[in-house]
Amino acid sequence: MWLVNAVHNQRQSVTHRVGHAVRLALWFVTHRLGHAVRLALWLEHGVSNQRKSVTHRVGHAAQLALWLEHAVRNQRQSVTHRLGHAVRLVLWLVHAVHNQRQSVTHRVVNAIWLAVWFVTHRVGHAARLALWLEHTVSN
Repeated sequence: MWLVNAVHNQRQSVTHRVGHAVRLALWFVTHRLGHAVRLALWLEHGVSNQRKSVTHRVGHAAQLALWLEHAVRNQRQSVTHRLGHAVRLVLWLVHAVHNQRQSVTHRVVNAIWLAVWFVTHRVGHAARLALWLEHTVSN
């Protein structure tokens, strides 16, 4: 496309072609700068994560896997229900970022609370399913 545009521009004024060259140079510089900034942020994030325990990172991976499994099962549920899950996930992420400055004890308590919530949530789903099945069979 750029070559086609360049051939077309042979009939254009020198000023027009200089404008194209300047825009191309600016795009190239800002694009490379954007890549450099993203790389720097990624490296800083990677270095900060080296200080976290393997258990902590495995815990995050496990939570993500459980959330994904839960999200797949929720495909049959209402939009409102899924929106509620999305809001809870956003709140959890905000809370997790805030907790980076908190003590290890605080984070352990949060992990325990999350585990208890997950277990009770699954028990709640199972109970609702059992009641629904019982209601369906009785009808």
